[in-house]
Amino acid sequence: MSTSPEQPASYWYVDDDARSTSVMEAMRSYRAAEVAMRRRTQQSMDMGENELLVLRFLARAQLRD
Repeated sequence: MSTSPEQPASYWYVDDDARSTSVMEAMRSYRAAEVAMRRRTQQSMDMGENELLVLRFLARAQLRD
């Protein structure tokens, strides 16, 4: 007999498929971590959002060439 706590219902939809709910929760967690990482990078490098986006664009362009 398992006594695992019930997981809270997803706030964006009701779905009986626990796998899809887990994927959506993982995507939300990833996005929150990415936003926090960008914020820390901007603060530590004293950069604005546009400057950070330009650096990402240039880094990707260099990888393509």
